[in-house]
Amino acid sequence: MKKVVVCLILASATSFAKASEMIVAIEGFSNQKLSIVMNGTFFPNVMNVGEVANRVVIQNGWTVYPPVYVVNSGSFPSGVGARILVTNTPSLCQAALNGTVAIPDTIDLPDGSNPYDLELQDGTDFGYVSALGNSKVYKLNLFNKTILDSVSVGPNPEGLLLHNNQLFVANSGFGSGNTVSVINLSTFAVTDTIEVMDNPQDFAYYAGKIYTICSGAFGSNSGTVVVFDALTHTITDTMFFGNSPGNIEIINDLGFCGDAFASTNAGVYTFDASTNTVLQNSQTQPAIQGGYALGGVFGFYLGVANSNILNLYNLPNLSFAMSYTFANSIQHFDYAFGIIDEAKEVGKTELVKNFLLAQNYPNPFNPSTTISYEFPLNSQGKFVIFNVLGEVVQEFELENSKGKIVWNGTDQKGKQVSSGIYFYRLQSGNFSETKKMLLLR
Repeated sequence: MKKVVVCLILASATSFAKASEMIVAIEGFSNQKLSIVMNGTFFPNVMNVGEVANRVVIQNGWTVYPPVYVVNSGSFPSGVGARILVTNTPSLCQAALNGTVAIPDTIDLPDGSNPYDLELQDGTDFGYVSALGNSKVYKLNLFNKTILDSVSVGPNPEGLLLHNNQLFVANSGFGSGNTVSVINLSTFAVTDTIEVMDNPQDFAYYAGKIYTICSGAFGSNSGTVVVFDALTHTITDTMFFGNSPGNIEIINDLGFCGDAFASTNAGVYTFDASTNTVLQNSQTQPAIQGGYALGGVFGFYLGVANSNILNLYNLPNLSFAMSYTFANSIQHFDYAFGIIDEAKEVGKTELVKNFLLAQNYPNPFNPSTTISYEFPLNSQGKFVIFNVLGEVVQEFELENSKGKIVWNGTDQKGKQVSSGIYFYRLQSGNFSETKKMLLLR
């Protein structure tokens, strides 16, 4: 899932509406809809996405109003009408607020190609889509909405991961495949093939390693995670989980494998990514149920789709935070988060009293910076610093409802972080605010 940093501000003739946090989800199995959660409020059916929509992806935050892409395989089983639906976040927000339905543009793909996953190359107009039906990967110009090139990979490719000018492709073989194709994006050619376990589905990157979740041959209860070096492609670890997990997410040092299909002990399995040690597998009763889709939402929650319910769990302790109920089963979701703007919605409640998050000073800074804050008495506050990928860098305990935070540019392990943009967030009850700062070493 892509981590997105964006400020969303919509304007109409009579009012302003701002979305600082938004979850976008595909729901249903046929005549599917795109629904959103915007600043904690649920808005159903903001866009129609047709049949067999596999993925929703929000463009990374190099643009103010990021495009939203929905990967649609077309009619089942022929794959007629395969395409990528393209809209933008303001259109979705405006449709939600007006009770209308957004009308997307399209990027047409060959009938029968059955596009499955989409990876976006940050800072460029390029996107890459796996074609489950004809065992290819297509290179797209997202701005011109055209196909630039294609390359044949292993059988029935599904999940994709882009890292360091390499595109990793999980060749599922509909349960019989066991390879990962590696595409060099400069030449757009397959340069390596890695043999993993049965039915590779999805990837995660962590600390120089690629984690490949393999569901196992259908019904074999042999789900595994195969770990290999991102540069040399040498396999370093294999973790056994059992059953048929199909989604993987790593947040800080904790890994999650989502399994929604097992008849018993389905749910979210966990592992320690710093040691590649299994913590919870199919032999134990998972603490978190569901797992058809996973995501590290806003850098503060683990999002888990359990049928038609999206549950959010606090990080890192995984205590339950909140849930949103959709009309139909959730197929996939992505999210955007951003900086709360000073513009206020007409007719809406004013900002909660005694809530303040000041701009850090100095900014830019080196080696430390100070941030003043205030939140209401008799409530709890949470202060977190995270990077542009949405990963938590540092957390502070707030003993007083008013005070100052001094950050010396270190992470939770006391190591100095690199130069760049960082975000800090204060949350108290149902209200939160996020601002950005610049560290220059």
